Amino acid sequence: MSRARWTDELGQDTRFALRTLGRQLGFTAAAVSTLAFGIGATAAILSVVNGVLIRPLPYPHADRAVLVWMTGRGDSREVGRTLPFSAANFTDLRAQATSLERVAAFRRWNYTLVGTGVPTAGAGPESVEPALIAGARVSVGLFEALGVGPTLGRSFQPSDEVPGSEPVAILGEGLWRRRFGGRSDILGRTISLNGLSHTVVGVMPPGFHFPRGAELPPALQFASRTELWTPLVLTPGELQFRGTENLAVLGLIKAGTSIDRVQADLGVVMGRLEELYPQFNTNLSARATPLLDVAVAPVRPALLVLLGAVGFLLLIACVNVSNLLLTRTAARGREVAVRVALGASRRRLIRQFVTENLLLTAAGAVLGFGVAVLAKDGLLALAPSGLPRADDIGVDWRVLGTVLLLVAVVGVGFGALVAAEVVGGSHADGLREGAKGSAGPSRRRLRQGLVVGEVAISVILLSGAGVLARTFENLRRVTPGFSSDRILTARVTLPLNTSNFAEFGRLAPEWTRFYQQLVDDVAARPGIEGAAVATTLPLSGAWETSGFAIDGRPPLPLGQSQSALFAGVSDGYFATLAIPLKAGRFFDTRDRSGDSVGTVIISESMARAYWPNDNPLGARLRGLFRSQLEVIGVVGDVRYRELAIDPMPTMYLPLSVYPGPSMMLVAKTITDPAGHRAAIQAAAKAVGPAVPLTDIAPMTEVLAQSIAQQRFTATLVGGFAVAALGLAVLGLYGVISFGVVRRSREIGVRLALGAAPRQVVGMV
Repeated sequence: MSRARWTDELGQDTRFALRTLGRQLGFTAAAVSTLAFGIGATAAILSVVNGVLIRPLPYPHADRAVLVWMTGRGDSREVGRTLPFSAANFTDLRAQATSLERVAAFRRWNYTLVGTGVPTAGAGPESVEPALIAGARVSVGLFEALGVGPTLGRSFQPSDEVPGSEPVAILGEGLWRRRFGGRSDILGRTISLNGLSHTVVGVMPPGFHFPRGAELPPALQFASRTELWTPLVLTPGELQFRGTENLAVLGLIKAGTSIDRVQADLGVVMGRLEELYPQFNTNLSARATPLLDVAVAPVRPALLVLLGAVGFLLLIACVNVSNLLLTRTAARGREVAVRVALGASRRRLIRQFVTENLLLTAAGAVLGFGVAVLAKDGLLALAPSGLPRADDIGVDWRVLGTVLLLVAVVGVGFGALVAAEVVGGSHADGLREGAKGSAGPSRRRLRQGLVVGEVAISVILLSGAGVLARTFENLRRVTPGFSSDRILTARVTLPLNTSNFAEFGRLAPEWTRFYQQLVDDVAARPGIEGAAVATTLPLSGAWETSGFAIDGRPPLPLGQSQSALFAGVSDGYFATLAIPLKAGRFFDTRDRSGDSVGTVIISESMARAYWPNDNPLGARLRGLFRSQLEVIGVVGDVRYRELAIDPMPTMYLPLSVYPGPSMMLVAKTITDPAGHRAAIQAAAKAVGPAVPLTDIAPMTEVLAQSIAQQRFTATLVGGFAVAALGLAVLGLYGVISFGVVRRSREIGVRLALGAAPRQVVGMV
């Protein structure tokens, strides 16, 4: 009977609350919309934080998956840096690491896919434009280490890694459906990749795109989504030379093994390799980092800042609604006193107000959840393209559960606040206060204190937003060392079926001729002032480092070396990007030949670092693809990594010395570069019909993308700060306007006794 009575009273309270809120539509709309805004913004940011920082990676073994890097120790120049493995060190690690259940390697690889490989009715392969597919070469065991297997066909087998074995490939589900129509008979079909026939042996499940570029160091240059995989076939030459470090390594920790045990095991393995191969492994160790930590490390601080900012915004929204509720409760003093006089218990009154406030917050939560879904899409549109785990962001049960908990806490908190007003003090006094038309001093102090808190929090947010905006503006003013004005960029990728550097050397003359012909053709197009190619684009996040020695100087002690960033460029590169010449000369037609002594241009920072008191012109370097390279020029510093990082020593090799299988085309246009996309595409097609041109974008976009994360954080925190200030202003207005209404009799008496209107306005 007690339960039935309680249920009946709850129904009465709910119906009464709905009628009351319905009669006060202005108050209800203000409270619900304020809560919806605060809860929606919080849920949207929380969905991003959850998807990036908290939610497990979409691989069954993600909790035990680690990325293993080489790193320096002692006096090594590599201390604090993460280095990929050489093929030889990787195979030794795979054989000797006892704490890892599986060890697999992978590296980026681009594939030019020609045709579909699926015959159409009656007429051979369907004619489809060549497409550049972002892929990876992976060793046996990578998919098993992640706990993911193909939905069709099989994974790679050890026999697929043997040199000379039949080339095979595994397709991503999206590529399979987009290019091959999702045909179930794809298994066993041959497709043309980089001019070589591959047999399709598997199709990966939907949503699987490992490795995803934003979750790995940018120097590895992986695409945002990988859609094609082939076996990592290591040649005898690669297994003998340990100086080429180009493999990322994934390990699966054995069940029950701690990360500290793994670190100790890696130290033992690398110590053994240092003893056996001191020339390459002195002062080098290895470090295992959980896959999730590697993915989120670059964005964790920014997302936590955003979460704190939106938390402040929600707090201000709650304070605003609290003020509205206190104002409404004060206005209902006579109603409460009458209900008490008619026999209503304090417990029943408290339950009535708690019910009303729970309904209010529930309505705000429902509307806020819709706001969150829309705001999440807007956040992803504003987010930089390099945001890791963007595919994993969604409003899932964690976000929903947090929102529901938030609603319960806020609703009960509002109810308790109002209940304290209801049960506190004398209701007869409340009636007398209502008759006077003034609020009690305790209520006034509470409402004013809440507004003071709102303004204080707004100032905190505005100050933080100002600091972030100033930081972003300072980054924008940093001189990158080159001109991005009227520069159009594009990636040119040549078909390549080998990772053997000996083969690179054999193909280099052919690549050089192709790129030089492409540059000449683009430069001859109407509206183009100049053109060039480079292996690395400034501020693209991609960069390469090489050690070198200087002729005439004593060898460095074992374990010590000198290094610099390097890039291969054609002879028009510096003029196209307006990189100034400080000494010597630029590359020209003399550097296009394959002389035994090549040439190299160095940056100012490299000249200062390695020739602080000497003239570097004429110096000869060893160790960069040629027996000797002569320094012929010094150019201004260019920021290749980030605007926030000082320029690093850099070497530029002529195209004849270092042409890469994938290079960036830069073209200086007379007018808006966007209008010349068709011209450079036509030039590329004329030189190489099967060579796709991708990533076409003005250099200004590349420059903007390099600071996109800082812009994203500053924009959102600034937006939250402005919204918080707006809510604080509304809260202040509400308190003042309520006070004026409640004190209208007092104001009338003052005016009747001779107070000037401006005195009353000044008091308000």
